[in-house]
Formats: sequence, C-alpha cells, structure tokens
Amino acid sequence: MMTLTDLLDEFKDAMLQKFWARAEKQRRRSGRSVTDEDFDWSDMPLDEIEAHFREEIAERFEEGADKIAEDIDVANMAFLDWVSRRAAPKVQIGIVLRKNATLEQVVRK
Repeated sequence: MMTLTDLLDEFKDAMLQKFWARAEKQRRRSGRSVTDEDFDWSDMPLDEIEAHFREEIAERFEEGADKIAEDIDVANMAFLDWVSRRAAPKVQIGIVLRKNATLEQVVRK
C-alpha cells in the first residue's frame, strides 16, 4: 500500500513532467518558461493565471474529460497561482525546477 508521502511524490512527479512538457511551448509564446532557473516568479500576470486556472477547472468537469490528466493541469495552475501570489515586492522568490530532482525554493533579498 502506498503512503501519503508516496502518493504526493508520484503526483509531484506528474506535475513536473507536465511543466517540462510545456517548457518549449511557453518559451515560443512568451520567451520564458517556469522551468528556467532564472524565472522571475514575481513577474507573473496574476489575472492571466487566474483566468487559465478557471479554464482548467472547467475542463476538468467536462463530460468525457481525462480526469487524471486534468487534475494535474488544475494542480499546476493552483501551484502557479500560489507561488506567484507569495512573491512580494521586497522578496523575490525563485523556484528551481530541475528534471528528475526535487523542488527547491530559493529566496533572495
């Protein structure tokens, strides 16, 4: 039987895979990706994140939706919203997403 930690690790891995799978698409569209080591989380457009978050939630509840895949999309948008809102003007929060690694939080003043 899997423990809560095991299940959360599996979910985190699925979230990271989705971020990495979208990295090039993000770079083509906006010139940057959340997977970039120097990504500035305080510069995220919160209104766009919230709009996309709502779209992902709506897609998750559509008939015939792949609930497992949509759960990952919703979780990733919740994460983006959470980390972006944590970024304060005086503290720049950077998140380093490395393939096959853990999530590391780096706080620079």
